[in-house]
Amino acid sequence: MLLVFGSINVDLVLRCASLPREGQTLLAEHSLLVAGGKGANQAHAAALAGAQVALVGAVGKDALADVALRGVLQAGVDVSGVARVDALTGCASVALGANGANQIIVASGANALARAEQISDADFRKHHMLLMQMELPMPETLLMLARAKAAGLQTVVNNAPAAALGVDALRLIDVLIVNEHELADSLQFLGAERPTANNFPHGLEALANLSGGSVIATLGEQGAMAWHEGALAQATAPSVNVVDTTGAGDTSCGAFCAALLRGELLPQAMQTASEAASQACTWLGAQKPLG
Repeated sequence: MLLVFGSINVDLVLRCASLPREGQTLLAEHSLLVAGGKGANQAHAAALAGAQVALVGAVGKDALADVALRGVLQAGVDVSGVARVDALTGCASVALGANGANQIIVASGANALARAEQISDADFRKHHMLLMQMELPMPETLLMLARAKAAGLQTVVNNAPAAALGVDALRLIDVLIVNEHELADSLQFLGAERPTANNFPHGLEALANLSGGSVIATLGEQGAMAWHEGALAQATAPSVNVVDTTGAGDTSCGAFCAALLRGELLPQAMQTASEAASQACTWLGAQKPLG
């Protein structure tokens, strides 16, 4: 089973002909209120890819909580570990341009009250893998990571948005997933050189050497690249008609974990994830509509 500790949001998607400039007001061509949050998105994607998934996080006691949880419930995710707290459910405003590019602003709300203690040690041991992102409080994220490692779970962390992970934390991560900018930021936080286009594989290798695990960089339409077991691995991305890129990286993470859990080796799981991410660009919203 996959345990996801992460954010749960409601996304207000506003589709425009172009993204707004500073100080500019635009009229949206279309609006949509949908479930989001990196934790919920990744749990949703993993469940649709066939994994048994439990989500731990927090939502408010407001009407938005039902919207935020609708997608994961439809996908069959176990949400018994989601707390209802006295705060507004997390929200995100997503401006979506005609070419699928986006601008996103997130208000954490109830996510700031998510705690690692929401799952007991006994329930922890029912799982085989932990997947996390960086939208929950850092102390709770690090505590959950340490508990997972002590319990023998495989650990996968999507360092998004990029946070300053020290070497001690990196050593607890079996697979670190970043995009191109997050890779550069992760290295800079550690005092290492930011990679350029010419030495991108070297940046992956440098971060993998610091962590002792595997490092995957998602590269959008260029697929993905990883440093794994002392060698470079690559995945391609199929060409699709892009509607909305929101959540494509989250879909990749969820599909990747599901692939590992069903026995795919890391390079094969990368390719599976890259194909899933491409398909995620063909619908509106971060989570695949289920009717």
